Amino acid sequence: MIRVVGPSPPNPDVLVETVINEWVLSDLMLDYSSRILVLSVVRSLMTATLVFLQPAVAFRPSDAGYYRQHGKIPS
Repeated sequence: MIRVVGPSPPNPDVLVETVINEWVLSDLMLDYSSRILVLSVVRSLMTATLVFLQPAVAFRPSDAGYYRQHGKIPS
């Protein structure tokens, strides 16, 4: 059990006491962390996909002939 005691924000003369079961807080923290983990994995996969696809977009096969003939990057 966790016990929190403190003054009320609207009325400092009133003392507020809250008692919370630790297992409830622990379950909520595990739920939150699992959602953050899933979000991080999805975001990482999206970034990796974009990085993987970038060379295919930046270098088109039609440019290969130009590089072979002129030996330089087109301006």
